[in-house]
Amino acid sequence: YLPAVALARVLAVAPEIMINLQMLLLLIYSLWLSTNLLTRADLLKTQNLLLLLAMVVGLLMLLPNGIFGQREHVLLLLLLPILSSLCLRICGQKPDLLQALMCGLMAGLAIAIKAHYVFALGFCVIAAVVLFRTWRMILSLELWIMGLTFAAYILAVFWIAPQFLSEILPILSLVYLPIRRPIDDLIFSVGIGTFCAAALLTLICSRGHRLAPPVIILLCASLGSTLPFFIQGKNWPNHIFPMVRFSLLALAFVATDTRIVQVWQRSLALIGVLLMWQPTSNWLKDVTGATELRQALQQMQPHPKMLYIGHILRYAHPLVRQLHGSYVGRVCYQWITFGAEQRKAETNPDTATLSKLDTLIEQDRQWLIADLRQHTPDVVLVQIAGFDWSKWIAESPELKSTLQGYKSRGTFDGVEIFQKLSVAQ
Repeated sequence: YLPAVALARVLAVAPEIMINLQMLLLLIYSLWLSTNLLTRADLLKTQNLLLLLAMVVGLLMLLPNGIFGQREHVLLLLLLPILSSLCLRICGQKPDLLQALMCGLMAGLAIAIKAHYVFALGFCVIAAVVLFRTWRMILSLELWIMGLTFAAYILAVFWIAPQFLSEILPILSLVYLPIRRPIDDLIFSVGIGTFCAAALLTLICSRGHRLAPPVIILLCASLGSTLPFFIQGKNWPNHIFPMVRFSLLALAFVATDTRIVQVWQRSLALIGVLLMWQPTSNWLKDVTGATELRQALQQMQPHPKMLYIGHILRYAHPLVRQLHGSYVGRVCYQWITFGAEQRKAETNPDTATLSKLDTLIEQDRQWLIADLRQHTPDVVLVQIAGFDWSKWIAESPELKSTLQGYKSRGTFDGVEIFQKLSVAQ
């Protein structure tokens, strides 16, 4: 996101505009490169291209909803060219040097964004080796470039941001990584159900015809994406995004394959995409506009200095940008405290771990107190819904005393607004 955000600052426009433009350009280039590779392999000559394009663009740019622009959305677009390159190699051809370079570079960036998804690519490479019947597939230039790109990223992290390894990673290992949903919640989730339904329907609608390489590769990518879903164990909408999207893309490819002469098969595939589109789209829509909260703040305080106490990321940003204000907290929400409290409630940690978690909670509270005293924000937002942060504030006499200079102005969208007394009067 940094290039888009930096450019937005230079141009004095909202970063959301540049992020959306960046995603649009990435989509155009990813589809152009993928199409070029598949065309060279004669894998699109039997497709209804206009319908396929409409479905692909819809699945990649409309269905994401609240997941639009998140890391999983970005990495999916980055992986499409190397998946197309594997299809080209399955057909006995090779990408040219520039194509191999871009495929490998984009795949390396995708794995750098989330290393878990090396499994998605790994399943595809295994399928390509089996189909091409030679292990030399794993020595392809684009895979080497991908590996070098990822290695360069790891070295850059050690060189540029060693604090991530020494400070942030230990915190994550305590308050984020151990928190998981029960395995039955994951198995019977919307994501796994949609993946299984789409994959099964793809096979049914292709019955009597040999699966095209893109369909095989997309199904393998979808299957491989289930592993990151179970590894992370959160059952969050963004975590199901790649496996659902890859499986629906495979089904869309079947729905537009003119080799399948039986109308009912292609029609069933098309209906399947449309039917799974809507419920999945609704489930992925994980955003709240907080319209009442925004309107209340606009009436109370123009261009406020703002600080948020809570566990929901979206209330700090982009809300503060929509108000043309400034955010004065060192963190945009209390992710450390919330994660620690979740782990204490759900994982039954031992005494030593409990002590570490309590230390992190107190550290988070002291950071908040320091920000309040140093920056004296005009408004402080306290999350009430979901987790009552007012009780967490009351547990600390020091934090409660620091907030005595603020007056409650009401609760909107589950968030209580506290305004500085000098401003409120």
